[in-house]
Amino acid sequence: MGRWKEEPLSKKKILLGVVLIFSCTILTCIGGLVVSCVMVSCVRSGPPTFASPVEEANDLLGRGNGHYFQGNYDKAMERYNQALVIFEEEEDKEGQANTLFNIGNIYKAQENYDLALEHYNASIVIINEHKLDVPKLERVLKKRDGSIGCDICEIFVD
Repeated sequence: MGRWKEEPLSKKKILLGVVLIFSCTILTCIGGLVVSCVMVSCVRSGPPTFASPVEEANDLLGRGNGHYFQGNYDKAMERYNQALVIFEEEEDKEGQANTLFNIGNIYKAQENYDLALEHYNASIVIINEHKLDVPKLERVLKKRDGSIGCDICEIFVD
């Protein structure tokens, strides 16, 4: 799959990137963060290339997080599902657990608690079955007795 090959940067691309980043820095001072984000995306010439499928999935996960925090749940869900497919193909269990948890967050935000619980529980099963060390999820999913579970899920169950 050629889309994951690393391409060497030419001096021209590096110089263009430096000029655009410098321009972005100036525009950030003048126009704020939104202008900066738009300008930085101009540094890429064409679609991004990734060293591995997991790197691409992590990029999709990050983009999904950006959409999620902006309240764009449909776009976030699209990115998360794309990432999940790759994580499953690559058998990356930590990536799967993170992505399923994030999908649960979307369903929770949409007040679809049944689907939120389903995805939180799927994440927990992967963490427990594969004895994963996922500190950011464990902080949220650690039960009062110290095991990994879903005390937070009890909020949604009557």
